[in-house]
Amino acid sequence: MRKIIALLTALLLALSAAALADEMPTTPPDIALADVTPTPEPPPPANPSILMSDPQRATAMAVGGLFTASATVLGGDIPRDTITEIRFESSLENVPAGSWDVSAEQNGSVQAWVQGGLLVIAGQGGVWANEDSTSLFAGYSALTSIDFNNSFHTELAANLSHMFEGDWSLAALDTSTLMTPHATDLSYMFNSCASLKELDASGLYTGNATSMEGMFLLDASLESLDLSGFEDRNAESLASMFEGCAALKSVTLSGFRFEEGKNLRRMFADCAALENLNVGAGFPTDSETDGMFDNCPAKLVARGVEMSAADWANLGSYANLKRKSSGDAVRWLQTKLLAQGYAIDTVDGAFGAITEEALKAWQTANGFEPTGVTSADQVLLLLAQ
Repeated sequence: MRKIIALLTALLLALSAAALADEMPTTPPDIALADVTPTPEPPPPANPSILMSDPQRATAMAVGGLFTASATVLGGDIPRDTITEIRFESSLENVPAGSWDVSAEQNGSVQAWVQGGLLVIAGQGGVWANEDSTSLFAGYSALTSIDFNNSFHTELAANLSHMFEGDWSLAALDTSTLMTPHATDLSYMFNSCASLKELDASGLYTGNATSMEGMFLLDASLESLDLSGFEDRNAESLASMFEGCAALKSVTLSGFRFEEGKNLRRMFADCAALENLNVGAGFPTDSETDGMFDNCPAKLVARGVEMSAADWANLGSYANLKRKSSGDAVRWLQTKLLAQGYAIDTVDGAFGAITEEALKAWQTANGFEPTGVTSADQVLLLLAQ
């Protein structure tokens, strides 16, 4: 009897566990990056020490975002071009004489002081970036290092445009600790950091950004960028995002979709060394691509396929070609099919019965259903052949 009871108990426990498992939510095995929200960060303290917006940002915006030689540090009288280092601290103990109040509320909660070429910004429990942090570190032309020291928090910031613009002497920057769940404007954030060779931007969340225009404009020393955590789902403009990155050889944008009417003008213009563009599954669809790859190499690797930059920019127009389609995209298709020996009487840009039969024959030969309509996967295979 005891054995029977034990067996029944074990059976009931197993059934209960199975029922519970059925009720538990499951995670899809493959979640598109663009559907992933940023990892929740601990909420700010009840009374965070918030840094002021830069008092001279409006003046800088009036001259195209760049500061003049007379620009000073955070409302003080110290010229920006005398600062070579910036360090953040999370304690207001031992604040030296000569410090000044740089808090948003002017309540003394954030203090700044300069020791030689070192600018120290401190707040009890850390310093929180202002909602408007436009040009916060811009125009520090002699700056060679920024130590955020786990004491600078950007979770409240919405506008980070022009943040490091014109920091010409900065060779390395680690922003991996800067979380940006509410950032909407990242335009020109690293513009004209001409000496920047090492940049870790892995902490930045771009899912809510409406603009990344000019984000890395004229960063002529960068050779590689892994931006696999970046998204463009809400971005309206990516224009000139990497323009003038003359040394850039490789960039990973596997979370970008490049679609839905985005401004992609001159996005990679003058990236003369670009060889590898990892763009995941995205390609331009109904977006503005004028000059997108001006003065770029004739060939690059995108989505694992060697192709011309122009072909990648036109992937959206190459897909979904069918009877009655016309134009340059059809000419491209006809040229590809003709080169592989399929019967095309003339490359005239008109998708008629002959082009349809040739496409169906190619689709059948390559394991696709002979629909007579091109798809993105088929276009990529055509490009690779």
